[in-house]
Amino acid sequence: MKDDEDGYAFFSSSTLRLCEKPVGQWWYTYADQLYRHAVCAYTHAPETLHPELRSRMEMTWQFDALHERGAMGHAPVGHVYTPHGPATPNAVLLELRTSDMVGWIWGDMYSIVLFISRDDLANGNFDNVTFEITN
Repeated sequence: MKDDEDGYAFFSSSTLRLCEKPVGQWWYTYADQLYRHAVCAYTHAPETLHPELRSRMEMTWQFDALHERGAMGHAPVGHVYTPHGPATPNAVLLELRTSDMVGWIWGDMYSIVLFISRDDLANGNFDNVTFEITN
């Protein structure tokens, strides 16, 4: 929308199919809103999504599911301050990433990482689990 020197507004409009990418900077806002609305509709009644949109979103969600799942005993994605790894007294108990699919958000879209001392883990003592949010 633009105003001309006489105070009139010019509108530009176009028509796109539901799965076509719009052109311009507003695409990211559009894509985010489409994603969120589709997740909401899909979780309540999957059959209500248009088949073409459902197919496209299911491909996206399959990709997201691979990258948003939790993991145990590994090097966390992102930076944490707690020393961890084979040469340290701490182990990564669990990392849970922020997930639109599950509805989790940790800090500013990062992961929450739960740590436990190796001795406590070996003894089955989960009383002293600590956590950090990656950055």
